[in-house]
Amino acid sequence: IGAVVGSGFGLVLGGTVGGAAGFVGAGAVGYGAYTRREDISAVAAKSRAKSMEVYGMAKQHAANCAASGRAKAVEVIAAIRQRVLASKALAQETAAAAKQMASARATAAK
Repeated sequence: IGAVVGSGFGLVLGGTVGGAAGFVGAGAVGYGAYTRREDISAVAAKSRAKSMEVYGMAKQHAANCAASGRAKAVEVIAAIRQRVLASKALAQETAAAAKQMASARATAAK
């Protein structure tokens, strides 16, 4: 029975002491934050300004990368178009030469 009573008193006393310590600690933190609220606001404003600056730089970098990618794509498309036209011209020349040879052979065979 003594152990039960002792543990009950210990629980109540521990809860009271712990609650009081927490109350005092939280009060001290709250008071400290209240007295330094202007400093905290200044730091928060400075942090926000820096974040917006970094955001702007990142946005500009992304826009530059996109523009560079578009320019490179246009260059590649132009190069491909040039190669396709050159291949087409070569194919037309080859076809014309083959047609002439076939015509010449047909004429010679007669």
